[in-house]
Amino acid sequence: MPWGIVFGASLDVWFTEFAANKVGRFHLATQTFAEFDLPTPDSEPAGITVGLDGTIWLVEANGNNVARVDPDTFAITEIPIPTPDSRPLFIATGPDGAIWFTESFTAKIGRLDPVTLTITEYATPTPNSAPLGITRGPDNDIWFTESHPGDAAIVQFALASGTMTEVRLHNPLSSPFAITLGPDGNIWFTEPGTTGFGSGIGRISPATLELTELTTPSPRSAVAGIAPGPDGNVWFAEGIGNVGYIDPRTLAITEIPVGPGSSPFLMSIGFDSTVWFTDQGTNSIGEVFVTVSPGPCPSGGCPPPTEIDCVMVDKVFDFCFQSDTSGTVCADLDCPGTVTGISCAVTSATCSFQSSTPAVTADFVNATFLLSATVQFSVTTTVTTCTSMATATIIKTVTLCGPAGTTQSCVVQSASCVPPAIIDGTICTMVTLCSTFTSTAPVSLLVPSYGYCTPAPCATLPLPPCPPSPLFPPQCT
Repeated sequence: MPWGIVFGASLDVWFTEFAANKVGRFHLATQTFAEFDLPTPDSEPAGITVGLDGTIWLVEANGNNVARVDPDTFAITEIPIPTPDSRPLFIATGPDGAIWFTESFTAKIGRLDPVTLTITEYATPTPNSAPLGITRGPDNDIWFTESHPGDAAIVQFALASGTMTEVRLHNPLSSPFAITLGPDGNIWFTEPGTTGFGSGIGRISPATLELTELTTPSPRSAVAGIAPGPDGNVWFAEGIGNVGYIDPRTLAITEIPVGPGSSPFLMSIGFDSTVWFTDQGTNSIGEVFVTVSPGPCPSGGCPPPTEIDCVMVDKVFDFCFQSDTSGTVCADLDCPGTVTGISCAVTSATCSFQSSTPAVTADFVNATFLLSATVQFSVTTTVTTCTSMATATIIKTVTLCGPAGTTQSCVVQSASCVPPAIIDGTICTMVTLCSTFTSTAPVSLLVPSYGYCTPAPCATLPLPPCPPSPLFPPQCT
């Protein structure tokens, strides 16, 4: 049964399997799953997040631990929570870079220092408050839900002063669940509903603490997860079989059926116009491709621009990615003593355009690129440790939409080497490069200008090293 979900820094989707005691990874480039057992039996992994450095963090509800997963080696480290039987369920990365989580049984929230692995706990203002969802705010504070019926509230924890402020919900019998920072800078949360009441979605202004609560179109929809969308909307999951979104400007709510037997649960923003969710009804994870379009003008029409500006930008005609593996690359093994260990690392990688020829299809070109990577070998012996260098090269030809005036370029987004081996007195490996290939042309656009704006602080998102498909749509047909 998948529970929490998050989009990782390596363009992988990570999720927890509550009953199976595993953390899972879906690798977008290969469309394959991998599962990793947690050290503590029956730990019930629940909420999951990605740290600022790309590390995966999750909480174990029954194991009473915070777990750290190395996204490269898949090594798992468990950090016990000081208060026993705290039943942590949700986790988030804070504005201070720390890992924050809720303790639903002990009316506390916790802060884990990702460097020292030290945990500090903070009691909530209301005893037995059953805190659940947690998120960072636009104000560099922490926000979380208090779900105990009769004391339902959203709490702002000001990190600078250490004070907590509760915002009581209109329905005291509500049970607020998940919470997120919306793309509009407000705090959004879900209310799955209690007996006699429908499901709803709430919004709080961090500046004024003004509360707005809305009811989902489907009664008792079991609304659960919530996440900001790349389209400027707030997306949510409904256990009755829908995903949906709410327009922060108009507060209009749209529900989208997923399919037979579906029961969407928690959500996460993805990369390149996607939203991901766990589906407990079908034991799967799902992806929603979101259409990103300019927002509408107000009912009275758009105001006249203050000026018309000429903006020069690069128009993307085509964009794709591919993973390629080099042939065997070796270096001399010249190190005294008996070998006790060998390793390799890619220290640098480049990609450069070489040439292009017209493809069979009009306006397409066959572009050839040179990919190069420098590999450092390390050899440990009974006497010393030696290093040596080697270079791996790959010639790559890609067919791209490239009409007259376009240029083709490439960037190596990530690189790795397979575990090396000693062959005939040399140390050898192969290098895998994940690269993006782009066809662009400079264009000049006349755009209306309404002056300058001051952006609001935004949530820190991982910078993915290798984008998935689909990307920008090709402009040649």
